[in-house]
Amino acid sequence: PQVEVNPNNPSIAYCDCPGFLDNRGAEINIANAVNVRHTIQAASSVKVLVLINYHSLLADRCRGLRETMSICTHLFGSVEDLKHHKESVLFGVTRAPSDLELPSLQEYMVKNEKAFEGLEDQLFLYDPLDEGNGTFWNRATCVSTIHDLTPIPQEEAKNLFHTVLGPSDELKLLDIVGKQGQQLQDHFANEDFQQAVACWNNMHRLSIIDHVQVERMLNGNKMKIRHAIMRQIERFRLNCAQYHFDGPGEANHQLSLFRKIAAHFGNEALHAFGLNIATEEEWLNRFLAKQADDIKIRDALTSLEEQKRVLESRISEMQSHYDTVEAQMKAKREAADKAHEQQIAALKEAQLRMLKEQANEPLMKDAKSEEERERIKAEQQKLQEAADKQVKEAEAARDRDRAEFQATL
Repeated sequence: PQVEVNPNNPSIAYCDCPGFLDNRGAEINIANAVNVRHTIQAASSVKVLVLINYHSLLADRCRGLRETMSICTHLFGSVEDLKHHKESVLFGVTRAPSDLELPSLQEYMVKNEKAFEGLEDQLFLYDPLDEGNGTFWNRATCVSTIHDLTPIPQEEAKNLFHTVLGPSDELKLLDIVGKQGQQLQDHFANEDFQQAVACWNNMHRLSIIDHVQVERMLNGNKMKIRHAIMRQIERFRLNCAQYHFDGPGEANHQLSLFRKIAAHFGNEALHAFGLNIATEEEWLNRFLAKQADDIKIRDALTSLEEQKRVLESRISEMQSHYDTVEAQMKAKREAADKAHEQQIAALKEAQLRMLKEQANEPLMKDAKSEEERERIKAEQQKLQEAADKQVKEAEAARDRDRAEFQATL
């Protein structure tokens, strides 16, 4: 999706999602689905704007509207969930005739698509050239209404939104996952762990689509790899315990395979596969220890203690540095808080003085007419509102600084 950040408010981004059920091929649809899911999961909250070409509403017995509602229903999971979150959704119709009235369009859409009933209040007409009648929205109305939509929080959006794929797309997706799974097992069996992890990562990127059968296939491949690793681990441990290795070289070779797996797959995959390098190294160390003399054991322990001492020293230095930085940040925060509070207090004090001065304002007493007194009151009211605004802005700035500081901790 194309993402543009609001230049006036960097916390807001507009995401132009690609067309769902694209006719350029299943691979494009799958890639779009993955990217849209990534975008939704990356957002702190989500609002939805659906744009519909007016002419698609007229063609083929309102097929455009039916397809739009089908996509929305798949995206939200059900018509009920779509309507439940309707305060977070807008439907905009573009390229409509300038004399088209919104009420008649609402009636037409409800009549031709029952699923749209209850959503008609979320419908609007828009012409970028502002050549429509009074029922059309202009740009300012669009922006302000989108701003007023109820945002769907990230945690809810992750579970709410579904992937929109057609039947042929799903078949292609399953075919891709199946082939990747077979390649994963082949590469693993050939000890080509670099290619194996590439297949593994490709499959996991597709898991974001949240498809039941895809998850089942991923878990199946995970279990096959896990069983293969467990068989190697059992054989390795048995050889260590019963001295079946020809020597340290053979044992180290087997352990090096485990380390290669660890280096390529990473900790998360190792946990899924049931492989713990530290545990296997412990088995190897037991095997080597039985063949080593006391001096080698003492050297190994000394080396471990030195590594521990260096690590503890580094941890201590890092903790000391962290404490210093944290103290500096807190001091800056307290100073900033104090400055904000002083500013707010000064503004409130100035506001109080202004009120007292207005109370003793001789102009009001000397006013010769009701119109002049009303004008003086209006000017006093404007001054009061300006002072209130300054206080609120200062308090808002203080609260923003506090929130930003809390977010850095």
